[in-house]
Amino acid sequence: MKDIKEFTDRIELTINKLSKQREFIMRAINKPELLFDKTSEMFHRKDAIFQIMSVFEDGQRKMHIHEFQDLLASIVIEFFRKEVEDERIIVKLKNPNTYPSIFAVYYDDCEVMQFNIFERYYGMRYRKSREEIEKHYSDQVERHHESLERINNKLLQIESFKKSPIRYIFKYHKDRNVKLYKKLFYGLKELLSFAIFSKRMAKTIDEAKIKYVGQIEESKERQQKYYNLEEDLEKMKLRDDVIAKVEPIFIKYNYRLETDSHRLY
Repeated sequence: MKDIKEFTDRIELTINKLSKQREFIMRAINKPELLFDKTSEMFHRKDAIFQIMSVFEDGQRKMHIHEFQDLLASIVIEFFRKEVEDERIIVKLKNPNTYPSIFAVYYDDCEVMQFNIFERYYGMRYRKSREEIEKHYSDQVERHHESLERINNKLLQIESFKKSPIRYIFKYHKDRNVKLYKKLFYGLKELLSFAIFSKRMAKTIDEAKIKYVGQIEESKERQQKYYNLEEDLEKMKLRDDVIAKVEPIFIKYNYRLETDSHRLY
């Protein structure tokens, strides 16, 4: 069994650490760069200071750890406000209702960068080069054209069927890569079905045509809305301009560049 002194020493260590952290926060309020520069040395996200900020007494929530996180965030935000002379570039907690939350840099509400003051890193999720954007756009255009071609082929088949159902059925089964008896069997079966259910089949064909025409319009709208090369390149340039203004701050304070996107959420 451990001696009582070991427990009291541990309590004393915690008290001393809390006292130093309190003094640090008070200094950082007047000198915000301290929090940005020294948090990784002064705090660990599982420290007692964070645990004691979650208080539930007399059946009521008296204090929440998120409120303390908001206080620290306000100091970091003030630091960036002084460092970056552009009111459109702002810093916020990425997930304010989660502890711990990393920070994110925004430009007109568009997220550009992320950083973590506890682990001293920064990074950019999904940063693409001009070549990657152009390839992505080219691939999307190619898939769009392939999709339109498939749908147009369906419409051509529908028109061919409506123009001459019997000729269409005969040609379809004649061109199938199956044995002759299967061509005859299924061809005659379909001709018989058409003779009996011609009105129903005609209605089904009309409904299919409406569906495919709608798919063409949807595909064109989707292509126009989501895949605009010039717009994407302009966003890339704007993003790179913002990064050029902000990244030197992280380099100055020796933050490391994080490339694992999972750590940037």
